[in-house]
Amino acid sequence: ARPRDGVNRYVRAYFDPLVALLYPIPKIALLPLIMFIFGLAEASKYVTVAIGVFFVMVINAESGVRQIGRIYLDVARAYRLTPRTFYLRVLLPGALPSIMAGARVAIGLAVVLAVAAEFVAARSGLGFTIFNSNQLFDVQTLYVAIVAVSLLGYALTALAGRLESVLVPWQKR
Repeated sequence: ARPRDGVNRYVRAYFDPLVALLYPIPKIALLPLIMFIFGLAEASKYVTVAIGVFFVMVINAESGVRQIGRIYLDVARAYRLTPRTFYLRVLLPGALPSIMAGARVAIGLAVVLAVAAEFVAARSGLGFTIFNSNQLFDVQTLYVAIVAVSLLGYALTALAGRLESVLVPWQKR
């Protein structure tokens, strides 16, 4: 079926309830289950972060696709674009601003989830350092780790902003 209004309505009808059902679950609450499946290694942290940012990206991408002007979809249909060309030349460029906005939000969420996962499932890292410093009342190390997390989040968000200016040059900032 050719996408209608930018999205295949059958796909949307199937996945929207799943996203609505799974998105509100606190991803850090899944960490014990993820640790049971993936062990205590770094993989647990990566899977927790991936699950956490997945929904933010999906929701933003779908929103971006749905905001594409009807005229672009009609022109694509008139030219009888192949599905691959339709997705690469119409849907992706049209949704890219929303996807990049979602990426910037997801970066902040990823940092939060990574630090939270390190509280519980790590023996090193900034989250472990924050948790351990708190337990030992080592205030200096605690503040340094918190500032490091803040700077990491800022640097990653700035990097995403630069990437956005390269990928979406037509959008005014």
